[in-house]
Amino acid sequence: WIELDRDGTRPFTARHVIRNGPLAPPGAYTVVLRVGEETMRRPLTIRKDPHSAGSVADIRAQVALGLEIQSAADDAVGMI
Repeated sequence: WIELDRDGTRPFTARHVIRNGPLAPPGAYTVVLRVGEETMRRPLTIRKDPHSAGSVADIRAQVALGLEIQSAADDAVGMI
């Protein structure tokens, strides 16, 4: 089922098409979970795939480019 807005349209972004887009490059992050009034924080480290030939800098650049492409695709879809 597809949920439509009141005017019979539905929101659409490139994320509906690019499901496995870039998520996050290797590095240290903090996961924040908020439930009601409570906030929990935990550290998270994303490690580089040891089988990847790219350096961490290469992966960061690739993720940044992927996010730019995804944003441009969202903009293009918004014009349709």
